Amino acid sequence: MTRPPAAAAASFLVVLAACDPISLREENEAAGFNGGFEVVQPVRGMDAAPQGLPANWYFHAKPLLEGDAFLSLDPAGPPEGGRSLRLDVQEADSVAGARTTGLFQVVPARPLGSYRVGFSLKIRDARALIVIRSENASEATQGRVQAFDEEHTGRDTWRRFEYVYSVPEGFENIRFELNVIRPGTVWLDDVGIEEIAT
Repeated sequence: MTRPPAAAAASFLVVLAACDPISLREENEAAGFNGGFEVVQPVRGMDAAPQGLPANWYFHAKPLLEGDAFLSLDPAGPPEGGRSLRLDVQEADSVAGARTTGLFQVVPARPLGSYRVGFSLKIRDARALIVIRSENASEATQGRVQAFDEEHTGRDTWRRFEYVYSVPEGFENIRFELNVIRPGTVWLDDVGIEEIAT
């Protein structure tokens, strides 16, 4: 797989609501989906992500900026590439939302198309909620929502999960989201979304 140069153009995007950042995102068009978290853009003055943010992913800002969670890129035995995303969470809300440590990405998809959504997960003490759904300006589908903890992955061991998701009529995207809803450590790697023949 070809990796874009580190000097590729990047921009820092902070989505604002009432002057409080909701999401942090580093854009790098050359990085594409970046499901292996290999392309990272630096963020100045952000202690909670000292190595920077993986390009093209939205991160819930509040937990990272307030020190409730720390993001790093872990080179120790990733299932794909040279590193995985690691979230160390000290404080967690049991309900997913902007105050919860999490990340997401929305990708274009064909209405009524079927897609294989896969990811590798490793957990220590934490509980993570994975959401796979479609959305538009006025509504979101129920999609697939599943909680994961050590019971699903084992402690400190990688496990691969794959699901087939069919995009409902009237929707043109797939949202992949992870939220940490109980303190601990969560690793994520090798996230992929690909259309499959039905």
